[in-house]
Amino acid sequence: MKRLVFLALMLCAPPVMAQHGDPMELQRCIWRCLANSPGAQSAIYHQCVSRLCTGPQYQPVTPAPVAQGWSAGKAADGQTWSAGLAAADGSGQGLYFQCIPGRDSYLMLYGLRAREGVFQISIDGRAYPLAFHSRRGELTSDLPPSAPFLNLLGQGRAIAIVDPDGVYRAGYSLLNAQGAIWQVRAACGG
Repeated sequence: MKRLVFLALMLCAPPVMAQHGDPMELQRCIWRCLANSPGAQSAIYHQCVSRLCTGPQYQPVTPAPVAQGWSAGKAADGQTWSAGLAAADGSGQGLYFQCIPGRDSYLMLYGLRAREGVFQISIDGRAYPLAFHSRRGELTSDLPPSAPFLNLLGQGRAIAIVDPDGVYRAGYSLLNAQGAIWQVRAACGG
């Protein structure tokens, strides 16, 4: 009986805001949003996560940027233009906007081992849902060079990535992102 009373009190309790920098509190907040919604694909869930878990009260710790921040240039294949940066922790992961002029362009979560689905990409605490697939061998989200989301990346200071299961996966600095993204957009006709 005591367990039922405790469970009833927990379900009726108001949501607790995620604490600054505490990844486990963020995870618990996301789970609460999931439990109180029709599912991870619903607008109710995404609004709850954005409002209670990844808003201004939660600014995840972003890896220290390398001195130059984002950079841009042609990839080794001689066709693909790329803007982004590798994680400062040496994990081999990275965040990149890439394109091949006249063909395709996409945002890539390089080296991030997660399932396909809708990720919450938070820029300075404001979450944006983006669908990522693995058809290119890495998690990518198709974005034309003219996509307004790229403007948001260029204007931000930090980005946090939450996977389709609601787990915080990575954070990156957006230092120098605007110039690097602009260079790649221009090369690809955006």
